[in-house]
Amino acid sequence: MLAHADEIRTQLQINAGLERELQLKALRQRFADQDFEITKRTTQMTARNAPKIRFCK
Repeated sequence: MLAHADEIRTQLQINAGLERELQLKALRQRFADQDFEITKRTTQMTARNAPKIRFCK
């Protein structure tokens, strides 16, 4: 019975570690998505505010 308790404890620790990894992966993805959106908005704002270049003929 004690051997089973050790196996169960070990498996629970493994599962907890895997759950933490999944949470971190989701958090990394959320930050990556936010970074993408901020970069996109910044690019759009910069493009709108950039001086227009006119070529003389």
